[in-house]
Amino acid sequence: MTWQWTGLAVFSLTLLPAAAAMIADRVPRRLRRRPAPVRPRGWASC
Repeated sequence: MTWQWTGLAVFSLTLLPAAAAMIADRVPRRLRRRPAPVRPRGWASC
């Protein structure tokens, strides 16, 4: 039972605020960066 409460506390302190910030669109610009486009290779480029 202790592990469940520990997991809930860790989730509440880490993932929940991050998800709420992303849903509310209040993510800092440096964290919102999109990855650079990747050139297709192999069969994808045909």
